[in-house]
Amino acid sequence: MFVEAEVWTIVKTEVGHAVLVRPLGGKKAVPIVIGAFEVQSIILGQSTFIGLKETITRPMTHDLMLSLVHILSGKVSRVGIYKLEEGIYYANIFLDQNGKELIVDSRPSDALALALRAHCPIYIEDSIVDQVGVESESIQRSPEEEHYSPEEVQEEIYEEVTDDDENIFPGADAFTEEQIGPMNPSSQENISRMTQKELEERLQYCVENELYEEAARIRDLLKNFD
Repeated sequence: MFVEAEVWTIVKTEVGHAVLVRPLGGKKAVPIVIGAFEVQSIILGQSTFIGLKETITRPMTHDLMLSLVHILSGKVSRVGIYKLEEGIYYANIFLDQNGKELIVDSRPSDALALALRAHCPIYIEDSIVDQVGVESESIQRSPEEEHYSPEEVQEEIYEEVTDDDENIFPGADAFTEEQIGPMNPSSQENISRMTQKELEERLQYCVENELYEEAARIRDLLKNFD
């Protein structure tokens, strides 16, 4: 059964950042590990981050997605996270186009980023909450959104995650790189130590996941192997 939920907060874990999805009025939140681009997009989708939004002069991917939906006479009616299988979450985006419902398969991070922009309900299957939800009281929330400046948000997104980082919520180490993709090397120092093959593999991953700023840095490094 689906229950209505909210994007509660974003935290840093040993394997990267995670968005916490919590049923409204619930005591448990579901951690979903996401990449740096998805962190930024979800933050931008939250209306309280006006200062950061003003620093973005061109539409980002999820802004473009919402514009295309509107141009095609549709609207995003709701999104739902409906399955967790082998460490991978599955979601759907529900569109209303002139009274006709369309269902689009989606990653949860994309669905959430779009839902925040469309101001539509977010749902999650309650069995997922029962299976992997963690007690909200045990989670160290990020500072309140109004305490962030745009610069601080950007710095937090791209800050390097090291092995010494404190585990924010129990069970975070259960997520492996095989389940969530390679960890994001967030600094020039990290990627500068990669071999040519590692850089090429990372470049492909960045392009597929729209991590274009990192892809550009890797492209420049690959020129040194020519």
